[in-house]
Amino acid sequence: MSEEQIRSYIIDKDSYDKNILVEAGAGAGKTRLIIQRVIGQIGAGIPVEKIVLITFTNAAANELYERIQAGLTENIGKYSGEEKKLYENAVMNLQRMKISTIHSFCLSMLSEQPFEADLHLGLKLAEDGETKQAQADFFERLTFSRDITAQMVRTWKISAF
Repeated sequence: MSEEQIRSYIIDKDSYDKNILVEAGAGAGKTRLIIQRVIGQIGAGIPVEKIVLITFTNAAANELYERIQAGLTENIGKYSGEEKKLYENAVMNLQRMKISTIHSFCLSMLSEQPFEADLHLGLKLAEDGETKQAQADFFERLTFSRDITAQMVRTWKISAF
């Protein structure tokens, strides 16, 4: 597919039931394309709580939220009847749309299902200092685990013969 065909597919209503990953360099038009898609989905009757947008930074998530809100508000003035109601409802419920960083999204999913994920109830995003310590602890346990596993394998090989 050419770049133009890919762009057309992303905003085509026939693709609204598909998950889309948009990956491109700075200035390529990702945000504009995503906003077109989201506003199109809402115009097609997809509720805001069924739309998930995941990005890497809080700044990008905030920008998406603000630009989607502006686009929806603009469409309220352009349309009437049922379509206008769709956009009005979307603006009123925009906070129910999942627009977040990958870290926040994962945290929300894990927080909703802590027992299934074998996690404690007080789960939170780690601060930078905590992250470094957690990584150090993990690699220390991993190294210890590998040493024990290697020792067990050696013991098993010796006792197996």
